[in-house]
Amino acid sequence: MAGALQVIGHADFLAEVVSRQLKPLLEEGIRIRMQSGNHETICRLLIEGECDLGVSAAAPDNPRLRGELLYTDDVIAVAAPEVVARLIAAKHFVSALEAEPILAYSLALPLIDAWLALNQLEIKTSMPAMVGQDLRTLRTLLIDGYGWSTLPGYLCRPHIARGELKEIPAPVGHSSRDYHLIWTPSALRQPRVAHARQALLWRLRERRRAE
Repeated sequence: MAGALQVIGHADFLAEVVSRQLKPLLEEGIRIRMQSGNHETICRLLIEGECDLGVSAAAPDNPRLRGELLYTDDVIAVAAPEVVARLIAAKHFVSALEAEPILAYSLALPLIDAWLALNQLEIKTSMPAMVGQDLRTLRTLLIDGYGWSTLPGYLCRPHIARGELKEIPAPVGHSSRDYHLIWTPSALRQPRVAHARQALLWRLRERRRAE
């Protein structure tokens, strides 16, 4: 099992979720090298053989790649407590939401649009005040009292519990986001890659069942 395992994925998910599952692999003597990238970069480096395993919020659509659902989490609309208080106190909730700056993963607003659609809310198209592909950057600004966003539960639930963030009331409920473990068939010829793949799938699925 000795050797280096190259893992690529979304920076915030690697830091907040995947890294918590790596201690057993490290104790077995597997060295781990992690790097971040968006979905296109993840798939490209896996195909080129530069990385062994990838984690992405999108399933692979290239026939040279294989993938399995690794993790599913709620997506929660959040802001600082004082911002949520303004929204709740407003006479017109949607207008108040439109007046607050949006912090988003990308200009396309995939997480925000999914939450709005589920909750049957329509707001005027707005250019995000900030776009950041590491969602922890959005979380920092939200805690500082600026704007609103939608974040996966793993990024915001601890901060909600501590009172640093507050959930924006959802008329219907939470949307969700899937994360996929991705690899090439040839990568599994390496015992450490096959073992790490199975270990991560098992540990993260067990974690979700425990929650």
